[in-house]
Amino acid sequence: MTETKDNREFITALARGLSVLQSFDHQRPELTLSEVATLTGLSPGTTRRCLITLQALGYVGVSGKRFFLLPKVVSIGAAYLDAARVEEVILPYLRELVATTGESSSLGVLDGEDVLHLANYSAKRLIRLTAGVGSRLPAYATSLGRVLLASLPPNELDLFLSKAKLSRLTAKTVTDPKNLRQILKKIEKEGFAKVTSELEEGLTSVAVPVRVSGRTVAALNSSTFFRNEESARATAARLSALRQAASDIARAISRVPALLHSFVPGRSY
Repeated sequence: MTETKDNREFITALARGLSVLQSFDHQRPELTLSEVATLTGLSPGTTRRCLITLQALGYVGVSGKRFFLLPKVVSIGAAYLDAARVEEVILPYLRELVATTGESSSLGVLDGEDVLHLANYSAKRLIRLTAGVGSRLPAYATSLGRVLLASLPPNELDLFLSKAKLSRLTAKTVTDPKNLRQILKKIEKEGFAKVTSELEEGLTSVAVPVRVSGRTVAALNSSTFFRNEESARATAARLSALRQAASDIARAISRVPALLHSFVPGRSY
């Protein structure tokens, strides 16, 4: 983000306000001023001014000393979904894919060290780990994330591996950067990623890239829970359906400029 901050047109106050909003999540639904300051790296005074401004605008509420997000925050993300026609363009293909596989499917992009989910559909709603629209999951431990990481230029991948915190989420999570690099090389060669029990025990996910004009702009997956390891035959069947859906989605994306242009390559880690 250094290049952005060095830009004379960059509005630091706006960036700080957005970082305050992003400090809240599932694990931290309510935060004190000092907790927000710690999470954002801002001074207590700056944090206080940001929170007061966001409260006045209707994005943040307060109860005692604890702050929390208000429903108006949803309008920010909804503006993108509406403008880019995400549900209109992508959801029909996810529904068709799920009808074929009988599982859950998501489309995601790389944002920093995470996968940001832009669309999701699940017919059964039995999946314990439902990645809803806007949810973030660690890229290194997910099939979506690994497909996207494998498509990065070498210098960007090196930067990711040098800075990312590879925490052990289950007994099978790959946390060694060298091992992860080898896995990503294999994914780049084979054109798909399969992850089992690394994000959550029993969760198996297969993902493929969504490419427009030869560039990977997103990744598409199919996920489900298995008691035992999925067979090679079952994986092959899922891959066939995934690749067809990814191809269809790529063509659909290319016909919607607002959506296509939103898939920007390269992020700061």
